[in-house]
Amino acid sequence: MTRHPVGSHMTRDPVGSHMTRDPVGSHMTRDPVGSHMTRDPVGSHMTRDPVGSHMTRHPVGSHMTRDPVGSHKTRDPVGSHMTRHPVGSHMTRDPVGSHMTSDPVGSHMTRNHVVSHMTRDPVSSHMTRDPVGSHMTSDPVGSHMTRNHVVSNMTRDPVTSHMTRDPVGPHMTRDPVGSHMTRDPVGSHMNRDPVGSHMTRDPVGSHMNRDPVGSHMTRHLVGSHMTRHPVGSHMTRHLVRSHMTRHPVGSHMTRHLVGSHMTKHPVGSHMTRDPVGSHMTRYLVGSHMTRDPVGSHMTRDPVGSHMNRDPVGSNMTRDPVGSHKTRDSVGSHMTRHPVGSHMTRHPVGFQMTRHPVGSHMTRDPVGSHMTRDPVGSHMTRHLVGSHMTRHPVGSHMTRHLVRSHMNRHPVGSHMTRHLVGSHMTKHPVGSHMTRDPVGSHMTRYLVGSHMTRHLWVLT
Repeated sequence: MTRHPVGSHMTRDPVGSHMTRDPVGSHMTRDPVGSHMTRDPVGSHMTRDPVGSHMTRHPVGSHMTRDPVGSHKTRDPVGSHMTRHPVGSHMTRDPVGSHMTSDPVGSHMTRNHVVSHMTRDPVSSHMTRDPVGSHMTSDPVGSHMTRNHVVSNMTRDPVTSHMTRDPVGPHMTRDPVGSHMTRDPVGSHMNRDPVGSHMTRDPVGSHMNRDPVGSHMTRHLVGSHMTRHPVGSHMTRHLVRSHMTRHPVGSHMTRHLVGSHMTKHPVGSHMTRDPVGSHMTRYLVGSHMTRDPVGSHMTRDPVGSHMNRDPVGSNMTRDPVGSHKTRDSVGSHMTRHPVGSHMTRHPVGFQMTRHPVGSHMTRDPVGSHMTRDPVGSHMTRHLVGSHMTRHPVGSHMTRHLVRSHMNRHPVGSHMTRHLVGSHMTKHPVGSHMTRDPVGSHMTRYLVGSHMTRHLWVLT
């Protein structure tokens, strides 16, 4: 609660802060660096600078608008509520971006040209996704809840912006330039300087910070929430970032190189992320709430759409052109394979689908939620693994090669987790509430049976 040299109520320096005022002075404003509940140098109610912010107004002034740079609940340069692209699409916003927008090509709740959930154009906008896409992201130019071209959750641009994502992107991060809940170019949840520290802020400084050398609840190179050095420790974060994660060596609720929310190493685990990393994603193949090998949350086709999946097919997908609840030539939600089956999904697999061979609530070799292997079994998951599944061989609530919560090894065992480790697992030799060499919480190894996990990822 300070005042600018010029003087203002509860101001923050050009570096920006929470509840600040611009050198020009305004109520609860933020400097060009941007902040929450700010005003433009020109001055306006709850506005954000060209860098963008939450609930802002354009320099020209408008109600809850965002500058071409992008913002929440924005309007096209012309401005309008719930508009459509010249090409036409449902609840779209111009390339400048907006809330619930569609790609220039047009699509329902689309994201930039690759995949992302609730995204905006590279020019910047609220809830945008870059060519790669991400969850609630904005362009590197900076915007609220943006993602850079790879994927990340709630990060900010090097230029600084609220909850933007860097090229790699993380969860609730900011650029090395420093910002609240920042993430390095790699990004992470509640991150600190590239060196990493507990709830730290850039060399510029911030609230509840620690030296770049690091400290308790530190973040490594990238930083993350409740993490430890890359050497590995309980609730650590690797090079990138993630929420409650462990070193790539494997641990409970780990994150790999890219990091993500409650994910595990590429070796496979429940709620994993691809090497690129994404939110609640599944390995290279994908599954329910999956991401492209490049990685992204609830990915979309090259055009992007809501609850979409890779061009190979996905749940509630859209054609490359994009459309509402359409299905690509491959597969979609509640569809049938070329061979035909009840509520099937293509080789990519999804929720409540059947293999080309056909089976009740199955998922293709890729695996999905409540599926069956080509061989068929009750609530199974194949190669990729999923929640409450069975091995191709079949077993109760099993997970195959990849990962899942409360899974069983192909051999079968009670609540086991392999190499990656997980919650309630046992050692490879098998024991009560043990941890695998990789380590995990109350896990069992492949000897186990009920609620186990296998050791491979994908074959």
